[in-house]
Amino acid sequence: MIYYAGLIIFIIVIRAVTQEFAKKEPLKWCYIFSAAAVILFQGLRSFNVGVDLVGYVPAYTMIGKKVDFSWDALTSVYNYEIGYVLLNKIIYLLGFDSRGFLFVVAAIIQIPIFKTMYKHSDNPLLSILAYFAFGNFIMTFSGLRQGIAMAICFYAYTSIKEKKGKKFIFQIILAWLFHQSSIICLALYPLYYCKIKRSQLPLILIALAVCFLLRSRIVAFANKLYYEETGEETRTGAYTMFVVYLALYVLSFLRERPDEDYRGLQNILLLLVFIYSLSSVSNTIIRIGFPLTLYLTIFIPKVIKVFKVEKESKVVYNGACCLLCIVYFFTIVGGLNTLPFSFL
Repeated sequence: MIYYAGLIIFIIVIRAVTQEFAKKEPLKWCYIFSAAAVILFQGLRSFNVGVDLVGYVPAYTMIGKKVDFSWDALTSVYNYEIGYVLLNKIIYLLGFDSRGFLFVVAAIIQIPIFKTMYKHSDNPLLSILAYFAFGNFIMTFSGLRQGIAMAICFYAYTSIKEKKGKKFIFQIILAWLFHQSSIICLALYPLYYCKIKRSQLPLILIALAVCFLLRSRIVAFANKLYYEETGEETRTGAYTMFVVYLALYVLSFLRERPDEDYRGLQNILLLLVFIYSLSSVSNTIIRIGFPLTLYLTIFIPKVIKVFKVEKESKVVYNGACCLLCIVYFFTIVGGLNTLPFSFL
């Protein structure tokens, strides 16, 4: 636990130092140092930190030594997507050992995430801490394939804002080559531009209530459709995040929405709420929601901003939000075998 606390303290200090002493582009340097710290933290970790590494690390060596570039070979490695297998092969051919593999994958995941936050966030420290708090950061210690896919889907946010539909589709297809669950992000582009009115909120809440009450049947139907069998229901206990996301969605309507970007991110949050209304009976549903959760790192500072807190109270208000993210992070750390943490 102390190592994670040290990482968070380092990032807070970096934010304060760059804000005080970096005369040119303090935000840029804050994100660069924070991303570098996270990459080092993950690259130097023990191979026992992250539950899925027990499979990914030996598979990396096996792919590098035995898998060639033929289609049959690239598509027959366990249940791995072709993009991930191809990436493993390329990294191995570049001469990286298993430790180097962890560093490269950490960089591929973290750089797009931090770059997107840098480009779009209104509050860098809060965005980084929200990234830690909502489970995405913990996921990147274990789910390497999904971590890469999440990072690409989040990076595609710029394409959504700039209305570059073809580029966006290409980015999501690229993410799909690393993890199939990312295909749901194709819905983000049209959803971003939907015009949902505040007067429709009661109908939305009724629809959410119906989804929650019928969640077992909906998940069973989805499993039947995808897997051709209903599958056994998994009680995940994931009620907290459903309540948190729903509360945030309702809260986001309490002030006038300032621009199209706010409304678009609000719509993405709505999809996330619907996904989490089903999450208490399916781990797969939770995984589907991870790429969307990254968008909250941009949206949460925007929600806080529209409340127009008095200048004298702004530091306390933002500090309280950051503290809340830190506290929540320490309630989830340890999942996916991220505790005990050790280096090398």
